[in-house]
Amino acid sequence: MEFKNYSKTEVQELVKMVHMGAMIRSSVAESQGQDWKKLESFEQKIYQSIYEAGYTDIIVQFEGILLPNDIILKAAEQVQAEYNEEEFWHELMVQFGKRDFFRTATKQEKQYIEEGGWLPERVHTYYEIYDEEFSEHGIERLEITKD
Repeated sequence: MEFKNYSKTEVQELVKMVHMGAMIRSSVAESQGQDWKKLESFEQKIYQSIYEAGYTDIIVQFEGILLPNDIILKAAEQVQAEYNEEEFWHELMVQFGKRDFFRTATKQEKQYIEEGGWLPERVHTYYEIYDEEFSEHGIERLEITKD
């Protein structure tokens, strides 16, 4: 890989993206029983190329391995935390929206889903309800009732 056409800022962003992608991909691979060491090796190859290109202030050696510097690691942690927060609310909205949609789905809508695999546009009505609710109130008004 050649990095002469990239600015230092672009290389830093690339390193952050590689680090975050490798973290997620390795975690999923490990949970699925796949060989995550191959992914780690690939990540190291990328870091090695960046290090050898002279970006020794971006990629540092630590106990025999190459890692992004502390500034990039902290920035990646912040991005990951913000992503997790967004993804939590999005997934909550989608799951509740789907649940409510399927409680009221017509025969035609169920057939539409079976044939095409997609949910009808009407599901977005439910998504919007939960998006608005969670944006304004978080989980404050979410209650579990026992039948």
